Amino acid sequence: MDTEDAGRRALSVPFMRSLWVALWLIIWGSLLGAALLLAVSWTVAFTSSPLNVTALLYGVVMVLAALPLAALAIDGLRGKARRGELVISAEGIRYRTLAYDAWMEWAALQSVSIVGGDSLRIVLMGYANMTPSVQGRSWLMRPSKAVLAQAAEATVGIRGVSLSVDPALAFHTLRYYHANPEARAELGTDAAVRRVRAGAVLTA
Repeated sequence: MDTEDAGRRALSVPFMRSLWVALWLIIWGSLLGAALLLAVSWTVAFTSSPLNVTALLYGVVMVLAALPLAALAIDGLRGKARRGELVISAEGIRYRTLAYDAWMEWAALQSVSIVGGDSLRIVLMGYANMTPSVQGRSWLMRPSKAVLAQAAEATVGIRGVSLSVDPALAFHTLRYYHANPEARAELGTDAAVRRVRAGAVLTA
């Protein structure tokens, strides 16, 4: 948990580093595996007499399957695919994932709740006439239909288990600043970090 100053001050809660590292290990490992299989299949195809069409087609399939991963790797190298985070500012709440950015202003937020289970989620419920903004991070990574359907119902779901802090602490932090608008001015300062780390948001 830290402060951020990218045009506006905010309290930033990044996703767990281990998840981010694991994701890129999977992507680059898959690309390497696809490249090796492609090399083997096309070597077989073009060294056979006559041409081994099955091996050639298998190589083409491998190329097509690897294209999305390659595009994602390029986005990562260009800085477009970045580690997700929950950003809480005086203006509102931004939830950044690999696929999309969701933004909800405080004025649009009606309630904050938490849903248990293996996929622990923090739910931001907005007013029906003030739906949140949801935008894809790149041409490749787009929000799912479920995410868009939730946004249409003025709801943003935050996957708590992905955060680098206890999901319950993130929930209480959001609920505290929702219930105490006068305290939002400290967001993006060390005062907010100290408050959260001390558990002073649990009194909300």
